[in-house]
Amino acid sequence: MGLYYSYYKTLIEASDLTEGMYKITHDNLTEYPSTINTVQRFTLYPEIFVAGFYRLYMSVMEYMELPTKQCWRVERGQNLLPVMSCEGLGDPMFFYVHIVWLMSGMTTMVMFAYGTFISESVAGGFLSVLCFFFNHGECTRVQFAPPLRESFAYPLFLWHMFTVTAYLTFLVGKENHQVNTENKDLLKKLFKGSSILLIVWMCGCTVAPLVTWQFSQFVLAIEAAAVFAMYALRVVNKYTLVVIMLGQGVGVTVAILALYGNVMLICSVYTCLLICVLVFVLILEPIFMRALNPSIRPFLAMALVVSLTVGFKIVVSQWLDNQDDGHILNLLLSKFTDYKDFHTLLYTCSEEFDFLPAMTLHKMTSTLLIPSVIVSLLLVNVYWLRTFLDLDVSWNGKRKKSSTFPAILFNTIMLVPFTVMAVLMMRLKLFFSPHLCVMTALLASRKCFWFLNRQEIHWTLIALLISGMSITGLKNLNEQHSIVGEYSNVELEELLLWVNSTTSRTAVFAGPMSVMANLMLSTRRPVVNHPHYESADLRRRTLKVYSTFSRKRAEEVYTILASMQVNYVVLEDSWCFRRPGIGCSLVDLWDTEDPDNRHRPPLCPSLVLKDAAPFQKVFINDMYVVLHLGAQYVELTMREYKI
Repeated sequence: MGLYYSYYKTLIEASDLTEGMYKITHDNLTEYPSTINTVQRFTLYPEIFVAGFYRLYMSVMEYMELPTKQCWRVERGQNLLPVMSCEGLGDPMFFYVHIVWLMSGMTTMVMFAYGTFISESVAGGFLSVLCFFFNHGECTRVQFAPPLRESFAYPLFLWHMFTVTAYLTFLVGKENHQVNTENKDLLKKLFKGSSILLIVWMCGCTVAPLVTWQFSQFVLAIEAAAVFAMYALRVVNKYTLVVIMLGQGVGVTVAILALYGNVMLICSVYTCLLICVLVFVLILEPIFMRALNPSIRPFLAMALVVSLTVGFKIVVSQWLDNQDDGHILNLLLSKFTDYKDFHTLLYTCSEEFDFLPAMTLHKMTSTLLIPSVIVSLLLVNVYWLRTFLDLDVSWNGKRKKSSTFPAILFNTIMLVPFTVMAVLMMRLKLFFSPHLCVMTALLASRKCFWFLNRQEIHWTLIALLISGMSITGLKNLNEQHSIVGEYSNVELEELLLWVNSTTSRTAVFAGPMSVMANLMLSTRRPVVNHPHYESADLRRRTLKVYSTFSRKRAEEVYTILASMQVNYVVLEDSWCFRRPGIGCSLVDLWDTEDPDNRHRPPLCPSLVLKDAAPFQKVFINDMYVVLHLGAQYVELTMREYKI
């Protein structure tokens, strides 16, 4: 959170937005001594837009001579310095957080529209939103971590899914008689005004989540794969598929340009999948697929596209020498095998990346969310089966098919990977829990309750369901509203004040990733590592910095840090002595990474409690110790002179 907010701070403190943009695109504080483009690396468009709105707001208010905030002095006692506390949109942090709340409100708005659309009932929208509120603690963590990318990107991703759902409803229903449109006719249709508008809209819906969250590319890849699978199974026609894929392809291109050529996005599975799907549909399928047996054609098509995507990604990644997303494969391997290394353990030892706890499923079951989704899926499947077995046929000799069938099938398919993602990594329940709320809306669909003769009975059942949900749901809401408090971290405050008052503004720091983000935010000192772990180079840097928590010799660690041009290294007490779980202390992680030194004692406790030589202790409090890397010796180079 501190890392992302620091760039917003840079943008609003600059003399103008142009200067601020130059500073964050030529940043030498985040990964000293390297100068990096943080917009390219960290998807900082949320901070850019919020900073732009803030500067515009302040200009208007100053022109109108209106007050923007109210401040007061807070005496904290306990020998702590007084602080100024402010409320109002003129306060940068207050403004930033309120934009986050607006984005969270957008999530609710889109969820209402989404639920209304797939259920063809306003009651479905209300039911989705009600489930979201009743399970708010399991659906989002915006209330605890506002600056994280998901706070901005998730509502945009939800809108993207809603757009795809709408396309699958209207375009498939309109063009269902042209499942195998010839390429010549297809190109004519794509250059029509209506098709261009659809592609442009899909492009915009794709760009928005991609430039606000780096993880969006992985979820959008799953979505694109689901649409192609529906095409292979002949649920979606070629025109609909090409419009969706082409719109997303243009969106990816725009996003790559907006992110200054983000290599991770260029090499992503999502980009490679879109290219391979379009190549398959427009080139390979007309040549090879029609001669095959229709019963095996769908599976061969999916296998071929998967193979092309994997091969293309490997080639592109090697060509651009990109390994930024390599840790994701290792992380998945660690879930299914006994594979482990320092980086995967650093993830899996964190609660957010552990398996989904049973308590989460219990909470969502107690609010009747999971039982409601199970019932809705059963009713939908019965309705589909009844439709396919119906002997009535339409005028053209084909069986009747519900106009919402592709949309509901798409959302049902998406629930499968969302469930797997949440089970494997608890943090990813962000996609699972809200989608359950959306799927609950199907209980308000009259098509699902076709066997009820009277609509009043249906509404009575919905009312009973809401009553049952409210028993635990209202309790959950009260618990959420009861979370009131204030933040205080005196030890960190002492550290930051010491850094500001004692060290040079060019002093370079290293230490725990979270501490470095806050140190850079509050002191503007350069750091060599930070919490954005989606970079192969940053992972290598962090591994070197975290050697202070290994069993290596102090002299060896000193040499490693000195080679990174570090002046000060920060040690956190809990990281030296805490035992978070079996195999999850930093010493345990290093025993996996560096087994040759297992016989040695841990270095960090020795640096904190004993002589820190060759380091020099320059600051210590109850939580932090700062070591200074002073020059040990001066090497003189002698020149030879011939007489």
